Amino acid sequence: DGTGLPLDAWVEADARVSGAMSADPAAGGYGSAYAPQGHADFLIDRVAGLGDCLSEAGTMAVAYELAGVTTGSPPLGVDDVTVSDDVVRVATEVIDPPDNWATLCRGISNLTYPLSCGGPRITNWEWDGLAYETDTTRGRERRWGSYVVVGTYSPDGGEFTLVAPAHPAGPADHTGRAGPDWSTPCPEPAGGWHPEPEPEPTAPTSLPPDPPQIDGLTEIPGFGGAWWDRDLDVENVRIVGDAAARADAQATVEALYDGPVCIVESAYTEAELRAVQDAVNERYLGIRTGSSMFVTSTGVRSDASAAAVVIGLAAPVPALEAALADEFGAAVVLERDFDVVGS
Repeated sequence: DGTGLPLDAWVEADARVSGAMSADPAAGGYGSAYAPQGHADFLIDRVAGLGDCLSEAGTMAVAYELAGVTTGSPPLGVDDVTVSDDVVRVATEVIDPPDNWATLCRGISNLTYPLSCGGPRITNWEWDGLAYETDTTRGRERRWGSYVVVGTYSPDGGEFTLVAPAHPAGPADHTGRAGPDWSTPCPEPAGGWHPEPEPEPTAPTSLPPDPPQIDGLTEIPGFGGAWWDRDLDVENVRIVGDAAARADAQATVEALYDGPVCIVESAYTEAELRAVQDAVNERYLGIRTGSSMFVTSTGVRSDASAAAVVIGLAAPVPALEAALADEFGAAVVLERDFDVVGS
């Protein structure tokens, strides 16, 4: 309505529509934000209320119109979170960037040339005695490698201090995330999963973690996700509903697919979980210190353990974990990029 808002205002909208830029915000309820193209694309994908991305005089502008707007405070802001002083173990990349301090990479790092990542400064890092790779594409030698580090974060998460020497990381060291369980939770039928003679499936199966590829599977009422057990060659499908709904789903899946099927009860449909993921991205993905996000990733996953939104966390932030649990409950599963080894 033309009312000015502070840059950090929390805005929620019941709906959004695309529109051309308006010279007078009060006339059409439009506003604009200027950012590089990549930033604009990111916002359009994740922030409620953003619409078309327009280009004018070489400057990228985002035009939007909001419906049913309310403003207030976000459920959790960067000023509300404090990283605990627990001693944590992290297996990740460490990069010595052009500004001459070692960085502990959080979340996804770009290990292609030129190397880059976001994360806290390691206050007492020493390269002596460590094997590392080198990169000179930016005019000076930069060192990097994959290591196990043990230490503590500063309260704002911007610094990390070692309490033990770092050592090279191997595949077994990346234990912070349990990973999906692609097994089959149903008991084996009396005749086995593949009685003789075994028919050839008439449709492709879903390959974890890719979406299901059986035509019509996602349209089944109560569909809560699917995965393929490659060890048993069994298609697993989660369904929201009672025993009768699961029996109907079983018959529908068997009509779509000739292979063995396991129907599993689900608390949430896949559509509900996608909505939860969108809410997490809009409310919590931007909680960060500098370029370091505390929520490093979100994704919808159905496996033998649960159907939920899996959220990657970069550091021990009790207020953030509590806020996610309070708002979304069992619809979210937290996977930590660290192990707490002391306090």
